[in-house]
Amino acid sequence: MENCRVRSTCNALKFGTASFVGFKNVTCRDLEIYDTYISAIALELVDGGTMENVQISRVKVTDCNNAIFLRLGHRNENGPVGSFRNVTISDITAEIPNRRPEEMNKFPGPWRHRCTTLVTASITGLPGHPVRNVTLKNISIAYGGIGGTPKADHHGIDHLDQIPECEGNYPECKMFGVLPAWGFYCRHAEGVNFENFTLRVTAKDYRPALICDDVKSLLLDRFHVLSAGKEPVIFLKDVQEAVIRNSPAPPGAVSFIKTSGNTRDLTGP
Repeated sequence: MENCRVRSTCNALKFGTASFVGFKNVTCRDLEIYDTYISAIALELVDGGTMENVQISRVKVTDCNNAIFLRLGHRNENGPVGSFRNVTISDITAEIPNRRPEEMNKFPGPWRHRCTTLVTASITGLPGHPVRNVTLKNISIAYGGIGGTPKADHHGIDHLDQIPECEGNYPECKMFGVLPAWGFYCRHAEGVNFENFTLRVTAKDYRPALICDDVKSLLLDRFHVLSAGKEPVIFLKDVQEAVIRNSPAPPGAVSFIKTSGNTRDLTGP
């Protein structure tokens, strides 16, 4: 797939669901995604099979509610958990503005209440079944920001265990509720590389830019966050073998990196 201009009332570039065999050796490049109400890029494997050797590059995203959603779930209760590995997403620019629901008037009327803007990009596997070997390279994402104060329905960094696994749920980027990071959230993953990755928020957002929970072999190389809120910029829980380099703290950061749980073998920044 290449040289396409796409808009959608749901997801623009989506693999899954009900994909019992999976997707292998797929290349998508030179895309323009605009005016999309859920995710720009959604790779979803929840019914078994394999997601492997997928490359997505040179994508411009404007006016979308979520940039990237990578999900390994287990909706097929009578079958095995699938395998999600070897995915590269590169050369992406994405604008995720704070759009009002009335501005998304192309969404089907009965479903319009399901539109949720400013959904955090995420990579999520399952306990014991991580998403493996994902490289995110040369990517810039700008978010609108949800404000400087947490609300009652927001997940906090001190209660990451309260974020539901949603193992058998239909996969959608907002399935976990308001996540505790504004930029990127990773859980149950192994071999995740952020290379020349920039996160920017255009208004206030109190949350960390990046949270990793139960992640092994994490690389942050030229990971740039251009603003900071009240909480640590990066929060690592149960992260093993992390390397952070060429990644300075943003101006005004109260705390750059905070660790908890069984986080060990951290090199850098």
